Amino acid sequence: MTDRKRMSLGEYLIAKGFEHGGKALGEALRKASDEEIRATIDRLETLADSIDETGDKVQYDEAKKMLWQTAHDMRSRLAKAKEAQTKGEIDTLVNIFTGIFEVFRPLLTWTWATIYRVLLNLIGPEENMTYEKAQKRIENFLTIQGDLNVIAALIQSVETIQIFGTTIKTRWIAQLIMNLSWTFGFGWLSWVALSPTLQAGMSDPLQRYYRRLARTGLPTRADYEDMERKMIIDVDALKERYRDEGYPDDIIEKMVEANRKYPTESDLKVLYYRGKTHEDEVKLWLQRLGYRGPTLDLEWESFVADQEKSWFNKYVDELIRDYIDGYQDEAGLRNDLAYQGIPPHIIEWIVYVAKRRADRELKDDYVKTERTNFREKKISIEELQSRLTQWIKRPEVIQAIIDYEQSRLKPEQEPSLTAKRDEKLKKLQFRRDAITKRIEYLNKIKEDTRDYYDYKIYQLQLQLARAKPEDQERIKAAMAALIAQQDKAIASIDSQIEVLQIKLAEVNADIEALQAGG
Repeated sequence: MTDRKRMSLGEYLIAKGFEHGGKALGEALRKASDEEIRATIDRLETLADSIDETGDKVQYDEAKKMLWQTAHDMRSRLAKAKEAQTKGEIDTLVNIFTGIFEVFRPLLTWTWATIYRVLLNLIGPEENMTYEKAQKRIENFLTIQGDLNVIAALIQSVETIQIFGTTIKTRWIAQLIMNLSWTFGFGWLSWVALSPTLQAGMSDPLQRYYRRLARTGLPTRADYEDMERKMIIDVDALKERYRDEGYPDDIIEKMVEANRKYPTESDLKVLYYRGKTHEDEVKLWLQRLGYRGPTLDLEWESFVADQEKSWFNKYVDELIRDYIDGYQDEAGLRNDLAYQGIPPHIIEWIVYVAKRRADRELKDDYVKTERTNFREKKISIEELQSRLTQWIKRPEVIQAIIDYEQSRLKPEQEPSLTAKRDEKLKKLQFRRDAITKRIEYLNKIKEDTRDYYDYKIYQLQLQLARAKPEDQERIKAAMAALIAQQDKAIASIDSQIEVLQIKLAEVNADIEALQAGG
């Protein structure tokens, strides 16, 4: 059996349309006169010229080739039609005119298959996409979209041509192309492709301009909550912010409470260990921190375990200290540890640590004693070195001790006047640098303080502009208080700077005097 190429649904519908139109056209052609045939050929040549012009207009190279090929095929058929008319070959003429619109089939089939392929190639990302690649894809996309619209208009115009009173209905094909264009989202993709450019070039600058002009911006709800916690604004201002967002009053009260800071788990542990709170109160705070059910029980057990661990470590340290000081022997240490329920392998480790610490302190006492004996001239430097080797295993450490002890025996030399002057000058210069840095720091603090109070006053000015008449006096009083606080804070910083500047002048004078006398 010979394999046949399967025809797509679109090709089948197009072929059927040409088949039915062609039959009616053939019947009309056999009854036509020579003048009617020549007029029909002229109209079809005009259509071929229109197809050529459309090919010149479209931008997509593949579409250009398809349109030009369609016009070429139509002209070839029309040339054969003229020759058949001259020879009077009516049957040949019927066949030519019957299949004249077959030249559109490759164009229509290509249009049908191109939409998805072009769209897929357009939106399928490449590796390392760049701005330039995206711009090129936008240009190709807009070109294809425009070309499809032109082709749809051309196909629809075929319906306006009559051949011996017969037309081939192509409007539905043009509408199908437009429907497929929208189905695949060409209209939506146009908005997606152009919106970043329009937003960056038009929308964003306008929004920035009008926001600056109208000053309609407000702090976020989180900003209001933070200012209320820091007592920059009162709770009523925070509630008004919640009301502006549309929250009901009963929810507002709960949101205000949720805005409060609670003690952390670490804070609660410290309070509990110091006896400042009790179990029920700790569990209540843990519930407010979000612990429920089994997690609440586990967190409480963690509290108790941490406290027991703290007590246990303190008790074990005391037992080790007793062993080191000789108040307890090894057997007694083991018994006390076993009484606490400590596993045997942990007891062995603790005893080992206790012995090491005791041995370390004993050696330290021996070394200190021998060094004291040398300083009191009870032993010589050679005997000190010999005794140190019994406890210190690293020769470089022994040599460092010997060098230090010998240096203490040398009489101190009286520094020269020049050395004293240089040392004093160095100290004065250091003090000058410290005072200068302190002045710079205070100036920075002053600027930050001024900015901080200016911001708070600006926020109150915004509230005053929106406040009800009965609230305006309260806001004005708050503004006056803030201005007074600002003046007081800046005056305090200025007084500190003034004192430091006086000290700096004195230090500079001392430096100049030393340098002049040197």
